[in-house]
Amino acid sequence: MDKYWKKLNTHREYKDKVLSVDHCEYYFDKKNASMNFTIINTSNWVTIIPVTSDNKFILVKQFRVGTEETTYEFPGGAINENESHKEAALRELREETGLAAGNIELLSVVHPNPAFMSNRAYIYLAEECSFKYELQLDLFEDIEVVSLSRQELEDYIVSGKITHSIVLAAYSHFLLKEKNQG
Repeated sequence: MDKYWKKLNTHREYKDKVLSVDHCEYYFDKKNASMNFTIINTSNWVTIIPVTSDNKFILVKQFRVGTEETTYEFPGGAINENESHKEAALRELREETGLAAGNIELLSVVHPNPAFMSNRAYIYLAEECSFKYELQLDLFEDIEVVSLSRQELEDYIVSGKITHSIVLAAYSHFLLKEKNQG
């Protein structure tokens, strides 16, 4: 399928500290046509599913400017330059929740939206988590740490209280891991 696509050129339209926007012209051989596509380039991300020793899921509640709504999410954020995704997961877990993980493992890597975004999201499961640190929030982070039972978490998903697509993808990978182990 991809043998029919050829990138002809790329023009950077915008760049700031968070993202860049490129217009990439592609030639599609099957239709003998070309078109500009918009690509958003941003850092790769991590999302962490923290589970405490008493089987509580830890989420963060925060206002998001994109939707102008408060969301419930698993902690996460951008991977810094020269930082591994595992290091980023442990850092984000500590900064946003104050948690230390007893063990942490990579569950999955997903593309947030491959139609027009170039980045990846690394999904981690952090088990045997315990509160050990003070929150270290960024300048524009205003986070409330929330502890939910599994039933409460699933009720939040079913009721639409949780709508963040990466959180939903992360939880589906958690369920599949659990299913394949049992």
